[in-house]
Amino acid sequence: MTRRFLRLRFLIRVFLISLLPALTCAAAQAPGPRIVNLAASDGTNLKATYFAAGNAGPGVLLLHQCNRQRKVWDDLAERLAVRGINMLALDLRGFGESGGTSFNQLSPEQQSQIVTGKWPGDIDTAFQYLEAIS
Repeated sequence: MTRRFLRLRFLIRVFLISLLPALTCAAAQAPGPRIVNLAASDGTNLKATYFAAGNAGPGVLLLHQCNRQRKVWDDLAERLAVRGINMLALDLRGFGESGGTSFNQLSPEQQSQIVTGKWPGDIDTAFQYLEAIS
């Protein structure tokens, strides 16, 4: 083989090897997030975002702090979904796009009733959805 041919072969190999990381990243892309509506036991609409890993596997339910909403988790959820973890971020009742009276408009007693009486069931509903789909 000529020296020129060997050099060309070497350059082609280097080029193909340099493409591997880009191809791997493209293959690792998870499907985009999907907005889901969940019905609480009393019929209240709960909004959530599902970040599919693209395969069956572990799932994580993400709950926001009491003064936030589910969208605070978008960046983390997308990164973990690409790494194979199914994620579900929930807007708690009274927050974000979920139904119910805005949490800030409730009296402290009403807030306490929602936190102890409604949120556990709402979280169970979200967990059951995540369990069924993951």
